[in-house]
Amino acid sequence: MTEQGPSATLHALMHRYIDLFNASDFETALSECYLLPFSWLVGPNISTALSPADFVAHLSTMRAGLADDGLERSELLGCTVRMMGPNVALVGVEVARHYADGREAEVSGGTYVAHGNGENWRLALLIAHPIEDIVT
Repeated sequence: MTEQGPSATLHALMHRYIDLFNASDFETALSECYLLPFSWLVGPNISTALSPADFVAHLSTMRAGLADDGLERSELLGCTVRMMGPNVALVGVEVARHYADGREAEVSGGTYVAHGNGENWRLALLIAHPIEDIVT
């Protein structure tokens, strides 16, 4: 952890992840930002990556679908951190997807569960939800 504390570290982690997502560098994203198994809870669906190959395939498929739809880049608009103890935090994010054709950005929200082991923080779970439900 940094001397700035977990909140600043988690904000930096989310910015780093967005940069890696935009670069489609999912191997580095996994090694620097995530824990396995990792689960995505999106609407009525749940998907879990148990291995590095599962994780990279999931994000690659998701990113390719967005690129096919014209995604230019994602941007982290907001990030809130709620500590749930010294080793667990909820990280609420607001993300804009910008498209090459100039259409209005698509803004979505989600909450990550993050785990800190005393040395670093990693993301363990994502819950997609409306922006107004982001954890504060």
